[in-house]
Amino acid sequence: MKKRFISILLTLAMCMGLAVPAVAVEPLKEEALAVEIENEIQTQIDEIYNIVYKQLEAQDALNLIDSFMAIYEPAVRYSTMEEYGLLDIASIHAEDELVEYYFPHGGIFSCTHTQLGSESTSLFLNRADTDKYILNSNSGTIYDIALEILGHVPVFGFLFETTAKVKSIYDAAAKFNISQADGYSWTLNVYDPATDESGSVILGWKDYPMHTVNAATSADIRYEVFLAHIS
Repeated sequence: MKKRFISILLTLAMCMGLAVPAVAVEPLKEEALAVEIENEIQTQIDEIYNIVYKQLEAQDALNLIDSFMAIYEPAVRYSTMEEYGLLDIASIHAEDELVEYYFPHGGIFSCTHTQLGSESTSLFLNRADTDKYILNSNSGTIYDIALEILGHVPVFGFLFETTAKVKSIYDAAAKFNISQADGYSWTLNVYDPATDESGSVILGWKDYPMHTVNAATSADIRYEVFLAHIS
């Protein structure tokens, strides 16, 4: 669809070239592409918001929705820009320090979000593990899954102990979102120490096998990469 849209843009630009100076065509094409990308990003964000709202509502944790979206929105923007080969442009601000973490077989990532004041733990699962622990299970937690896959539980301190015990709740919309991500899943747990509230959301992991983080707004980063294993 993307290639088709760009082909239409090129055809339109050639036609416009007959009526306007060539120098004016390139900015118009770039502007149209920028609008397309921004619309795609906003569509994904709106879809994620609806899923997050329903899952947090079921956990009586809607107070955390702003923290969740503050984590998801940059992730959506980074993955979309990377899809278009423009990830370097996503870091145009001097204060941004984008770092990509590679989880070919899945893994666990935790950090403190300095601007939010919240802490999070992410569980990234490949297709087989998603099918086993998420789609066909109603009781798995990050603690349980890590223990089974790794044979031990990573020592992520208070953050991990707090968020790991939160049971994730997902619905048909989340399941569809995972299918759109080719069966890869991202379980995000957020804990707010100021209110002692925590919540958990499951979505598709659309930028598998990468996880892009702005190191300028993340502290206490800890992660463990899963080795190849049989689910």
